[in-house]
Amino acid sequence: MYRFALTPKWILRHVLVLLLIVAMISAGFWQLRRLHDRKAQNADLVAQTSQPVVPIEELLPPDVDRSTLGSIEWRTVTAAGVYVQGRDVVVANRTQGGQPGSWIITPLTLDDGRVVAVVRGFIVRSLIETGGLADAAPATGRVTVTGFLQRSRGGGAYASDTVGPDELAEISRADLGKLAERWGELVPMWVQLQSQDPAVSTATLQPAVRPPLDEGPHFGYAMQWFTFTLIAVIGYPLILRRVAHGDGATEYPDETDETDGTDGPGAGVDDDAVGDEARHGPKVDGTPLVG
Repeated sequence: MYRFALTPKWILRHVLVLLLIVAMISAGFWQLRRLHDRKAQNADLVAQTSQPVVPIEELLPPDVDRSTLGSIEWRTVTAAGVYVQGRDVVVANRTQGGQPGSWIITPLTLDDGRVVAVVRGFIVRSLIETGGLADAAPATGRVTVTGFLQRSRGGGAYASDTVGPDELAEISRADLGKLAERWGELVPMWVQLQSQDPAVSTATLQPAVRPPLDEGPHFGYAMQWFTFTLIAVIGYPLILRRVAHGDGATEYPDETDETDGTDGPGAGVDDDAVGDEARHGPKVDGTPLVG
């Protein structure tokens, strides 16, 4: 009954279904690993932002070991100094509160003479298009910035290589290596501003928000993949059973079911004789018993 399942085309189907099941299980466990990583990142972010606020010089001295920068990301620091006027760079393609826009990143000269990049905030695209950048100029004079330390984002690129050093440039990511090409040597981490003294209006420029502390869709995606796997594990044997009791029976008929009249009950009976007796009744020596 199930001999059809050993034919080449069905063996190929078995292999494809098996590979599909393995792939779906792998995808489900990959989503669970993503969930585990997300939980770990959230816990680390909470732990880091809960640490006391310290001056940036304490965590990033001139001789800082750059291999340890990951351990201080998201620490809250203060950075006191003076913004360099006219050297803003726009970090494009950011979103905040469901609105597209950009970050504005500006060099800040610290009291010790070093320069740190500060993401001063987020500006919606509509304001950029209507000249809002003029209202988002950095404060003059000495300021004290409070914000989160962030590591450089590699792979940044300028929208144009022809922008002059004093013109507004647009970059794809907060890549300190690329920013140093315009500003000179920088402190090896940038600051994501949360507040500033003296305070500035947030009507045009809003502080960039930190990532939400949710677990994302990973658990739901994992359950979807495991559900698909269960459907395949249960459904495919049912398909085989249906074929075996339906299409399989017609594809592989019983060998004893012959239709040529040579076997089975009535084999060897003369159809002409049967038909003659049906018309005239039984005979004895060729003479009908009934007239």
